[in-house]
Amino acid sequence: MKRTIRNYAIRILIMVVLAAVIVLIARAVRPSFADSTEQRAGDEITERHDLILWYYDESLTDYVTLIKNEYFKNTGLRIDCRYVSAVAFFENINTLNNAKGETPDIYITETSRLEEAYLGGTARVNADTETYSLRNYSRNALSSVIYDGRMVAYPLCFDTAFFVYNRKLIDKAPESFAEIESLSASFVKDAESDLDMVMLYSVEDVLSNYPFIGAYLELGGVNGDNADIFNVYSEDLLEAAYFYQELSANLNIDMNTMTYDLAENSFAFGRSQMAILNCRSIAALNKAGTDYVICDMPKLNDKLDTKTLSANWCVCVNPGCADPNLAAELAKFMTYDKADLIYDATGYMSCARLSYREKGLADVYAQYELSGNLPKLIETEEMWKDLKTLLNNIWNGGEVTSELSTFQSGVHDILMFRNEGKKNKN
Repeated sequence: MKRTIRNYAIRILIMVVLAAVIVLIARAVRPSFADSTEQRAGDEITERHDLILWYYDESLTDYVTLIKNEYFKNTGLRIDCRYVSAVAFFENINTLNNAKGETPDIYITETSRLEEAYLGGTARVNADTETYSLRNYSRNALSSVIYDGRMVAYPLCFDTAFFVYNRKLIDKAPESFAEIESLSASFVKDAESDLDMVMLYSVEDVLSNYPFIGAYLELGGVNGDNADIFNVYSEDLLEAAYFYQELSANLNIDMNTMTYDLAENSFAFGRSQMAILNCRSIAALNKAGTDYVICDMPKLNDKLDTKTLSANWCVCVNPGCADPNLAAELAKFMTYDKADLIYDATGYMSCARLSYREKGLADVYAQYELSGNLPKLIETEEMWKDLKTLLNNIWNGGEVTSELSTFQSGVHDILMFRNEGKKNKN
């Protein structure tokens, strides 16, 4: 009996000792509240993030979520990806910088806003000239992030318009839009054929429309950052605008009922012979098994040329963040190390040179190298809206000379106002 009681007491003592040891070990390995990667407030758990990324283009949401997960897997660092309003975007960053608030480490912006970003003190110069060189990027991609002779951002991705034709429906690419106009004017629908028209495209989309007058617009010089290099007054521009209206009469595309998706689907499934499409459509054409060929944008006619435009996005490092060097590592990860993730997540193409295996992508990148860029001036957005209005009004039958004059006056007033503002500052 005594032995039983003694054994029982020993077992209890052992259990107490083990429990004490477990408690001591738990206390030793448990992180403090301040050091924990999880901070509890009531029933909610809030992660502590190592870097903050801002973006204002909702079409990039899937991409930044993918980057967030990839960066954590590669580095163990957490990114807080925040979709914020484009309104007062840079002013809000500056406010947080000055207040030492929770400012973004990096952000994604259109390159057309780089003057505002850089002069406002929210874009740090990209000093990695080894990675961001002609070996890895086209001249156009690098030019898209240059302001005042400095690379002030990291080129991320682009969208552009390209011309495509169906090899099963026509033998070769047309040499000019005058040829397309003639084919369209004489086209007769065959009741036994799926083919509905010669050419279809989204006439409201500015990237698709720009080539018709782009060869005769000079907007800011090579890098789009020189307000002294603007020319919107040439006679060739007027002739191109007249040709564009003539084309609208023969293509018979109703802007009110036409959508980009309709143009894409019509071409993909053989209801139109040709189209002007944007980067995202390459995946759709490949999925549909369309026998397509991407070729140079045709000339307008024997005299007048065309030129495409690209819209570019970039990553900027905020010099007011806690660790700009750490932020720069993330910018490189997004724009170079993981450049191959961009297309599938966004429909935009990476600015980096890649070894494309999917049909069509290499052809579009080659055309991107020759395209123009939007200017980077603070006033770019206003000019862009005026350009869209010009093209849409001409297509819908507006008086060409009057519409072009309105556009030219608008550009003149914008530049005059800009120059007056500079004088007042000096």
